[in-house]
Amino acid sequence: AVVSTQSTGRFYFFFLLSNFVSRNFAPPSLSCTGHKGNMKFKLITVRHGQTLGNAASVLQGHDDSPLTPLGIASSAKTGNALREIQFNQVYCSDLGRARETLQCMGMYKGCKLDKRLRERHWGPWQGRNWKEYQRASADTGGKSLAGVETDDAMTARWEKFLSELVDTLHTSSLPHPAILLVTHGGMVRVIGRYLTALSPNPINVDQMSFPNNCISEFDVIVGEGGIVTGCEVVRLLDAEHLKRPFMRPKE
Repeated sequence: AVVSTQSTGRFYFFFLLSNFVSRNFAPPSLSCTGHKGNMKFKLITVRHGQTLGNAASVLQGHDDSPLTPLGIASSAKTGNALREIQFNQVYCSDLGRARETLQCMGMYKGCKLDKRLRERHWGPWQGRNWKEYQRASADTGGKSLAGVETDDAMTARWEKFLSELVDTLHTSSLPHPAILLVTHGGMVRVIGRYLTALSPNPINVDQMSFPNNCISEFDVIVGEGGIVTGCEVVRLLDAEHLKRPFMRPKE
């Protein structure tokens, strides 16, 4: 839905709110080249907050637009919802809307930016309306239109990132590491599809919605030889925290 223009005073309130939070607070054959022992780590993904482009139903892809006042407030709530988790590392797409989301979450300091966590590149459709694209692709049987990054290409990006992440975690020898990824709807879908396929009860994430600021949490299991062998889905595309009022973190 299109968000109406907010007053300057309301925008300034959410700006102060986000600043306050900032101050206080697959295929089972994927192999990794690092240490060979077993390991389990927690992976949490967050989709960026609502942008002006989202509100206008624009395909942003590798283009960008700033967060709306709603996106700023919801991102602050998301950071509040995750504040009890001690993340060993935070990764973020290098696109502006993901970085702004992480800043509003109060978790930007020390993060690592990674281009592989970017949204799908929409090729000639970037900057155009989503419904226009849907009409054009209605007869393709679900295949991407010419010039649009495919699911396979996005999955390859994710697999390379995951492989390097597991190698890094093996090298660090942390007992129960927790990792946060702030990314985009398309990549959240790819990651969700990949990891739920490794869970005891696979879930068809393609039939689910991916709201802005949704949180997914996975316990990823790595076996001998650095092979990702399984995944426990703790929560998937959860947006319940956005329904609760913002709670001031305890000093």
